[in-house]
Amino acid sequence: MTADIQSLKPTGPRYLWLHDCLLADIQASKFPVGSHFPTEEQIAAQYQVSRHTVREATRLLVENGLIRRRRSLGTIVIGKAPTVDKPYVAALGSMKELMDYTRNTRLVVFGQETVSLKKAQAAALGVEINSNWLMLHAYRHQVRRKEPISYSQVYLRPAYAEIASKLKGDHASIFNLHRDLFGIPVDAVIQRIEAAKIPTAAARELGVSATVPTLKMTRVYLDAGGNVMSASRNFYIPDRFELVTHWHRSHADEL
Repeated sequence: MTADIQSLKPTGPRYLWLHDCLLADIQASKFPVGSHFPTEEQIAAQYQVSRHTVREATRLLVENGLIRRRRSLGTIVIGKAPTVDKPYVAALGSMKELMDYTRNTRLVVFGQETVSLKKAQAAALGVEINSNWLMLHAYRHQVRRKEPISYSQVYLRPAYAEIASKLKGDHASIFNLHRDLFGIPVDAVIQRIEAAKIPTAAARELGVSATVPTLKMTRVYLDAGGNVMSASRNFYIPDRFELVTHWHRSHADEL
């Protein structure tokens, strides 16, 4: 029997509610293992949601090992129970993908301090030497799992320090808080990726090894005038995070 939509009323993001409805259908054998899963159009019509909501919900089902998309065959049900040992998979090649990532994860702050950025730090973030910043120590986890996938150092200009007090529970992203609290939206993001070891103190706090290289991503958030409003240095824990980027020939410029 189809999951009772009324009994699963949304209590958070709508895509999570839809994910729960679809998971209930799979576990109730409405869609047995090995069978075809409904198309995006069919799910959107049945649950009266947008195609974007469907994509987010089914992405979670894919990540949890419940369905698999196969070229020419469509989407197949491959399991009834979520797989818990797979890493979080993100695509961070565009502003939209970055926003999807912040919707699907949460930042938990466990410390903060005021820092004065020296030459090397200032150059890495593209800000003034000896400028003062509020630095937050935090980790990020998936909305439905509490295991950390990364350690983050978040840098806020003192003028935007109020953002720190809003990063609790089911909070908005720092990206959106610039707009919501101060009326100054983020206009551009610069992202740099490199290999680096997680700081020893952070590794100890998160209970992970400080000797294994991590995927380090530095993101700098700019306003329309090109001024740095905030920045972050993110160290992604091996076996808990994967970065996957999709390129399509149809989107390439003509040679």
